[in-house]
Parts: sequence; C-alpha cells; structure tokens
Amino acid sequence: MKTTALSRLYDYMTFETIVLHSYINRVENDVNQGIKSYKTNIDVVFEEEFEEDNQFFYHSVEECEGLDSDTFSFESVFEEYFPRLQRASALITLCSFFEHSLIRLCNDLQKEFSIGLNVKDINGRGIESAITYLIKVVGLEIDKGTQVYSEIMNIQKIRHSFVHQDGLITDKVDKYVDSNEYLSGDTKININDGFLLHTLNYYKVFFQSIHDALSKKYHNSK
Repeated sequence: MKTTALSRLYDYMTFETIVLHSYINRVENDVNQGIKSYKTNIDVVFEEEFEEDNQFFYHSVEECEGLDSDTFSFESVFEEYFPRLQRASALITLCSFFEHSLIRLCNDLQKEFSIGLNVKDINGRGIESAITYLIKVVGLEIDKGTQVYSEIMNIQKIRHSFVHQDGLITDKVDKYVDSNEYLSGDTKININDGFLLHTLNYYKVFFQSIHDALSKKYHNSK
C-alpha cells in the first residue's frame, strides 16, 4: 500500500506548522511594537488659547499616523482596535490553513484509495465536512467526543464570528469567551496574546490524531 497521503500529512504537521509558528510570533511582535511605539509618532498640529467666562483655556489637536485626537482616542485605536484586527486576521489565516490542509488530505486519500466519493459531496462545509469524510468515507478512527475536537469547533465559532459578525459576542460563543484565558470582551471578542499559539497547538494535536488513525489504517490494510 502506498503512503503518499501519510507522507504529505507529515509535511503539513512539520514544515507548515513551523512556518505558522514563526508567523504568529511576527504578528504578536508587530502588535506589541505598535502599542509601544505609537506615542512617539504623535505630533501637535493645532493649538490655541481662548478665554471664556474670565477663564483661560488651552486646546490642542494631535495627529498620529493620519488620525487626529479630536476624532479618535489614540489609546483605543492603537492599543485595542488595531491589535484586535491584527489577531483576528491571523486567526482567519490559521483556520484557513487548517481547513485547506484537511481538504487536501481528503483529496489525497480519495486518489490513494480510489474512492468514488469526493469531500465536496459530503453535507456541510469546510472543516466539519472534511472530518466527516475522513471518518465515514475513508474509515479513520477519529473521536468527536474528545476535548481536542470540542476546542477545534469552538475556535471555528470564533473565526465565524469575526468573518460574519464583526467579532460580536453571541449566544454561540459567550460561554467559550468567558472560559478561555486568551479571550475577553463584553460586546465584541478581544483576542489576547496567546490565543493564536493556543489555536495552532490544538491544530497540531488534532493533525497528530489523524496521523495516528491513518497509520493504523495502513497497518491494518497490509
């Protein structure tokens, strides 16, 4: 029996996850540097003194990276809003990697085992349809009752919230946001330092479980 799919799966678990780990470090470094450095880029662009009710007042307008202090709170923009955008974008990238890798694996296994059914023929979409394909069509022993699988699905819900609802905290994610040490927020989800690496680590663990199940299938087919 050939082991092309098993070999490619190993590549997903090594090369790509190592690169993504470096990517996460870069994102977090950019976030931290942005928070530390924005204050050095603040310039006063307008200032005036005026009298009102026999009292003198001073008013100044500052500018930072094209934003003015009369319209924006620099602290909110540079310490909350921008980091949220950067981490949300990185999370979507991680989720896309995971989904594409699973679908690619399904396609590899379809060819290797000469399966007539394609992953696109499975009800559902993305990660869930790919995992269903691996279990019901390929015959891999993957347990959906584990904490790892539950975490994978919760991470996917956070991704969906950012893609479809601008990161709003809804009934679907509120308990998970409260329980995860790397998430916070009242009305919108804040992704804090550590969640991206947390996500990648769970993907690696899940890939390992697929690798073990596939290895077992190859062994039993000999």
